[in-house]
Amino acid sequence: MTEIKKDKNTIIRIHGYEFEVSAKKAAEFRKLQKHVYYLEQKIKWEKFDKQSGHFLSSREDSFERLQELGIEFAAQQLSPEDIVNDRLIKEKLRNCLERLSEEEYKLIFALYFLNESERKISAKFGIPQKTLNDKKKRILCKLPKLMKT
Repeated sequence: MTEIKKDKNTIIRIHGYEFEVSAKKAAEFRKLQKHVYYLEQKIKWEKFDKQSGHFLSSREDSFERLQELGIEFAAQQLSPEDIVNDRLIKEKLRNCLERLSEEEYKLIFALYFLNESERKISAKFGIPQKTLNDKKKRILCKLPKLMKT
């Protein structure tokens, strides 16, 4: 990168191309170039320590090397216990939904599994929206009690 000052603007050369930018942008670019150099040269590469005669590890290390050193990482997926627990809760909820009356089941299924609006469901069932909302609240209060039994 070469800079040529021209009035208040600066021309920056990058890979053979010239760009005219403000002095502020040129300063930001220089700062970014230093940061890139730092990341590429000072962190990623191992250094040779002349006093000890050994290579010092870089601060950025490979996953494979860290595994060889015995460093363990947290699992990115659910544990088997969490998977089993989720399945048990889903099964319990399915059983509770089956214990609802047919009308209650249809209402909950339409609201939460088909994502239909209360207005659309109330029109389909032929009942006022307020009545439907009250039924929904009653069912949602009933479900936790069924889950406990």
